[in-house]
Amino acid sequence: KEFDDNLIIALQAYGPEYLAYFGSFATVGLLWFVHHSLFLHVTKATRLMGLFNTFSLAFVGGLPLAYQLTHEFPKGSRNELEAVQISCVIIFFAGLFQLAMWVTALFTERETLHPYVRYGGREHAFMLAKLSLYPCVALGTFVFTCILSRFSTSIFHMMEIGVPFAFLILRLVVRVALALIRWLFCPARNDLDSAPVEDEDLQLPINDIVT
Repeated sequence: KEFDDNLIIALQAYGPEYLAYFGSFATVGLLWFVHHSLFLHVTKATRLMGLFNTFSLAFVGGLPLAYQLTHEFPKGSRNELEAVQISCVIIFFAGLFQLAMWVTALFTERETLHPYVRYGGREHAFMLAKLSLYPCVALGTFVFTCILSRFSTSIFHMMEIGVPFAFLILRLVVRVALALIRWLFCPARNDLDSAPVEDEDLQLPINDIVT
């Protein structure tokens, strides 16, 4: 009755609420995906890693409320800007504590990490890049909203849409960058690096190979 039985007009009116819901869902889902990827490589978690994990989950739990606040205030208002910036801060710390878990694992790598992800391992660079993505993007979004405050909500929604695509291309970018670095600085090792991978994998337990 409020919208004269017009579903399209009703959806347009409540569009920001749906966008906030799907934005928070995508962000929480991607943070969970990164968290899951991290612990695929961890054989034993330390107490400090558990503490960082608790802090990360605390910030992730606040994301739905923070996202909801991004459309509760008039467009272009100071309150809307602050709600967007608070959301950026929450995403930043949720990702930062996940990155802190990985850094802690690297400092105690012989106790916590599987051999193939230690310093110089095949998954080390990609995991570091993947865990750094959300803190860097959230920090960049926060800075842009300070400079272009009138477009803060639009910038924030562009970040929501852009990050999933960034995850899709991140592995390709990291692999190309590593291959280029090897080609430029370690040409003599290219043949050695490509050959023994299968032999190395065959020495691993079958569960680790599948993982």
